Amino acid sequence: MRTRRAHATVLTALLLAGSVGAPLTAQSNETAALRVRITDAATGRPIGGAQVGFPELALFRLANDAGIAQIVGIPPGARTLEVSMLGYGKASKMLLLETHAVATGDIALTADPIEIEGLTVTTTAQIARLRDAGFYDRERMGFGHQRGPLEIASILAIMTSDYFYRIPTVDLFSTGFGARREVLSRRSCTTLSSFGLSANPPTSGTPRGSQTPKPFVPAPSPNLMAIYLDGVRYRGELDRLPPSTIEAIEVYVGSQVPMQFSQGVGGACGVILIWSKWEETR
Repeated sequence: MRTRRAHATVLTALLLAGSVGAPLTAQSNETAALRVRITDAATGRPIGGAQVGFPELALFRLANDAGIAQIVGIPPGARTLEVSMLGYGKASKMLLLETHAVATGDIALTADPIEIEGLTVTTTAQIARLRDAGFYDRERMGFGHQRGPLEIASILAIMTSDYFYRIPTVDLFSTGFGARREVLSRRSCTTLSSFGLSANPPTSGTPRGSQTPKPFVPAPSPNLMAIYLDGVRYRGELDRLPPSTIEAIEVYVGSQVPMQFSQGVGGACGVILIWSKWEETR
């Protein structure tokens, strides 16, 4: 029987899960969501099988082997979150969940009952940023594919590219096991320049047949899409962006690309718009 005592620790950041999952069943736009990781306060190890939920709603989920538990479709309002596991004390926290809120954090269980502290609840302040950026206007127009905060919260992602699984207009391309991936448009945008040249052009005074052939070097994928991070062109690798900082994504291909994002290399094939939680992630 456990006799130790330890303080609960709750981190104020979205979680990196140890596995990849598809979005949960679609929920109403008028609900909230929860995603937490349950750990042992003494060892820091994840606690699989812990029960997480809201007793007054009879709404519970069990943490997976990585200690991750997530619940979507939570009716907004003041809700009591409880976490329990055999051999540990019960942890509880009163949360005020507004419509579209996403509560996230780490909960460390001890042998004694604890009061959960510091759980982050993302609410309307950040949703307003999406509204100001035109996210909801483009969603209402019915073009492209959008994943907002609730849908992002329901995906267990270890890399940012995981958020693009099952989007019908794109494919994920990886150069090897565990390597970073690119998101490619399924719309072919091949041009003559995409294939490169097989030989050096002739130079003055040099017989054409004496040219030294150049090795063929494939150009970057003609279906590579332009990426914008918080409205600014991003030229780094997609998976260098921590998935925990992503609030929403948008994907557009072909004629669906919004006019303000259609310029430059990649814009003709498609555009990925990524909206982060904090401006410091630029």
